[in-house]
Amino acid sequence: AAGNQKATAEFVPLLNVYYNRWQGGATCTPLTGVTISGPTTGYTNTAYAFHASLTPSDASPTITYTWDPAPDAGQMSASVTYTWATTGTKIITLAAENCGGSGSGMDTHTITIQARGNYRVYLPLILRNDVAAPPPSDLVQPGDLTYLGAFAYPAGDEWAYSGHALAYYPAGDPGSDDRYPGSLYAAGHAHQDLVGEISIPEPVISDTFDDLPKASVLRPLTDITGGWKDNCTYATDCVYRELDGLEYLPNVDKIVWNLRDWYNTAGHDQDSLGWSELDLTGAQGVWHIGDRPSDDDVFHNAKTSNYLFQAPASFADEHLAGKWLIAGNHREAGALGGSQGPTLYALAPWEGGDEPTSGQNLDALALLYYTEVVECVWEAEGDINENPAPGVCHFPGYRAMDNWEGGVWVETASKSGILIFGRKGLGDNCYGSTDVCGDDPCAPSSGYHAYPYEPQILFYDPEGLKEVLADAREPWEVLPYEAYSPAVVLGGECAILGATAYDREHGFIYVAEREAGLFGETVVHVWQVESEK
Repeated sequence: AAGNQKATAEFVPLLNVYYNRWQGGATCTPLTGVTISGPTTGYTNTAYAFHASLTPSDASPTITYTWDPAPDAGQMSASVTYTWATTGTKIITLAAENCGGSGSGMDTHTITIQARGNYRVYLPLILRNDVAAPPPSDLVQPGDLTYLGAFAYPAGDEWAYSGHALAYYPAGDPGSDDRYPGSLYAAGHAHQDLVGEISIPEPVISDTFDDLPKASVLRPLTDITGGWKDNCTYATDCVYRELDGLEYLPNVDKIVWNLRDWYNTAGHDQDSLGWSELDLTGAQGVWHIGDRPSDDDVFHNAKTSNYLFQAPASFADEHLAGKWLIAGNHREAGALGGSQGPTLYALAPWEGGDEPTSGQNLDALALLYYTEVVECVWEAEGDINENPAPGVCHFPGYRAMDNWEGGVWVETASKSGILIFGRKGLGDNCYGSTDVCGDDPCAPSSGYHAYPYEPQILFYDPEGLKEVLADAREPWEVLPYEAYSPAVVLGGECAILGATAYDREHGFIYVAEREAGLFGETVVHVWQVESEK
């Protein structure tokens, strides 16, 4: 399908990146020390991640790790998770050795656990004796989402193979008198990357595409980027392969957009963000989200160049210095500056009162990302890690073919939650053609595979981001408290939940399902947050 047509030859450079990392001699370099990193404060009944760093960093494998007490997950690996049911000071001890015992190191780490007042259940937490903890009353749960139905994008080839960028505009379609006010700015076919404005018809609950009403075109498709999408200037060989991410900015009355190169085997940290007027003209950009260069590629565009949505103003004012625009991206396998899981970054391109200049680095806050762990995907040269052991990946159960493409931040009078939408790989990691990896009806081209799949919604607790901002947790230690697979999609196990938009006033969440129709048509599913009905 368009946007996912990847030739085998295209992936050879990316594959070689991993191979080369494993090339080296046979001499064993002994380790001389080990250091535990992780939070120093936390709450009961919450999973926390801890990671071992070696001295020297190039100490030869295989490393034997022994954690005491035994962790919930990850024993014998560099990354583990612990959960404590009681309050108090907890001490973790790690012993590590290599080179047949000639290299060794030991470290201890202390964390103080206190009661939070309610229980947050972070994945992966196994509840013994089949007794489930009660869901926290202040967090949005899957049961709080009421499915209202779906509608299709406008007819026409130019609107097919889309669903990768969506934004809600509350003042759009003023002549409409139904219960779904406003309009949606949406990107069309992935090969053209044009943006138009469409209506929001009354959704219908049906598992048949032909039964769904079609949105009408309010503004025809045009180049919202004013030529930037075809003019990457960061490097001579950089390109933008897709317009991903749209959001309405009410304070400046503009539409902000993100440009992405999902392939980018050169690892270019190019600019991505820009904005335009509501009539899709007057493009300004492009800008880089966060510092460039940044330590450990924290602000690399492979982590920031996709979905866009708003944080609640109250949270942003209190915790994010007014930065209520959220950006994120997930890059296949998390390589070349990417993240092995969804990301969240906060920014405010309007800061200072003047439009940013082209190429400017925008001030941003890193809230959530999962650093690349090569062993999470590759065990050795040419040897993919089919099923990483617990604790190897920062994101539990990570697969290279995971795909996260949209998000909304819900805050009602009594509940909150950050919802991330996409598709999760459930099978083993594999790289190659289907002759090598077996049948994969959802991704028949050569590349990464993890069949079977399921569409998923991840639920994150905003409290975890507060802890990151307070340096009490690392961004990769924040895990979802719930993962939910909706059964209402038309594409079954192959369905990809793509771009999202959110009508905060009425509680409507609009979620694109890509290629839901027989000829690549896009469908928009509509949920309403229960407490906002």
